[in-house]
Amino acid sequence: MTTYQFVGLQQAVYRLINDYKTVNDDRVLAVTRADVFDVLLGLLPAEDERVKTFLQALLQRDLTRQRAEKLFDTLTPFVEPFPTFSEKQLQKFLPKVKKLKQPAPLENPYTTSYLAWDDTGIQRTYLVVPTDKGYLGLMGDVEPQVVHGLCAICHEFGNVSLFTSTVKGNAQGNYTKKGNYICRDHEACNAQLATLDHLEKFVAHVRPQK
Repeated sequence: MTTYQFVGLQQAVYRLINDYKTVNDDRVLAVTRADVFDVLLGLLPAEDERVKTFLQALLQRDLTRQRAEKLFDTLTPFVEPFPTFSEKQLQKFLPKVKKLKQPAPLENPYTTSYLAWDDTGIQRTYLVVPTDKGYLGLMGDVEPQVVHGLCAICHEFGNVSLFTSTVKGNAQGNYTKKGNYICRDHEACNAQLATLDHLEKFVAHVRPQK
């Protein structure tokens, strides 16, 4: 199970918990619960005892987010965590950066689909994102102004800032700036990322393929 699939499962369970609190129609709840079961069983083996325990917990109307979070911990062995990169590897991803500030250790590699960290001293953000050809390093200038808007990566509304990269234009020696708004809180952005579709579009925009 990928990290973004794990996030999608979490989101489905949290929707079910919210319905338990707000919906009185058993038929509606049965549909929501069946959707969660389909997501879970589409990712994990039904015969595994940890999965069986999780399914049983989903049947309980008094299930809380706190209890669900503990249950999610039992499923992390099924998740392929985001890798830990060495300083040398990060420098290889971002070869044009002479003095690359290193990122802090990941707080939760099981809900991290892309790596991002800031160098606030020079108002720059670095990203390492997965692609079909391996991991790709990106860097861009980030406006200090924070606004409420739609993040181009997770496609959720929140506190965002403009990320701008400089890329080569069509003519030799010609450069152009490409940008979009992204979450200021990279961890929160990852925790909302249930698909890589928008991340891939963001990468294609700020680093056009020639």
